[in-house]
Amino acid sequence: MNEIISAMNIISELDTGVTRSSLAELVALHQAAFPNFFLTQLGPRFLTEYYATVVLFSGGIVVTARDGVSLCGFAAGFVDPPGFYRSLRKQRLRLMWSLAPTVLRNPALVSRLRVNSSRAKNNSEEQSPFVAELASLAVAPAYQGQGIGGRLVEAFAKHAASMRAGEIKLTTDATENEAVNAFYIRRGFVAMGAGDVGHGRHLVHYSRSIAA
Repeated sequence: MNEIISAMNIISELDTGVTRSSLAELVALHQAAFPNFFLTQLGPRFLTEYYATVVLFSGGIVVTARDGVSLCGFAAGFVDPPGFYRSLRKQRLRLMWSLAPTVLRNPALVSRLRVNSSRAKNNSEEQSPFVAELASLAVAPAYQGQGIGGRLVEAFAKHAASMRAGEIKLTTDATENEAVNAFYIRRGFVAMGAGDVGHGRHLVHYSRSIAA
C-alpha cells in the first residue's frame, strides 16, 4: 500500500495506511470540487472503490493537504498507467456492483461509462510504465486561491520522480475551463493535443517532464 502524504504549508507527516474514513473524506471533497463531472455522477460508492484501487495499486500516489484536521485538497494518480488500468479492470465486478444503485436511477450512464472505459484503456496502452498520470486534483472551495493546488502538484511530481517516473500526463476540459488550463500551463505543463469525446465534451491533454 502506498503512503498518503500530508501537504499543507510543509510537505510532511507520512502515513502508513488509509482508512475507510479517509477514503470517505476524499470522496466528499471530490464531489464538492467536481459537482457536475461524470465520475461524480457515478455516485459515492463507485468513487470509494475507484480511490481504493488507486491507494492499493503499487504505483498509486495520493497527496493530501490538511488545515490541521480537515481535508482541504488532494492530488491522486499513479505511475505506470497501463498497469493501473489492468488493475482497475480486475476490479470490474466490484466497480459494477458499486454502480448498481446509480445505474438503476440513470441507465443512460452505462453507455458513457463504456465509452470512457474504452478511451482510458486505449490511451493507457500507448503510455510508458515510467509515466505518471495525474488523475484528480481537487481543492475545497473554501481553500481555493491560496496556492494549495500548486503545492499538491509539486508534491505529486516529487513522489512520482521517486518512483522513477520521468513525465506527468493529465487530461482536462478544453472549453469553459480557462482558469484550470491556465493553472496547468503556469505549472509547466504543455498541451499535447485535444479531442472530442462526445456528449459535448472537448478535452486537452497535457504533459510535463519531471526530474528525479
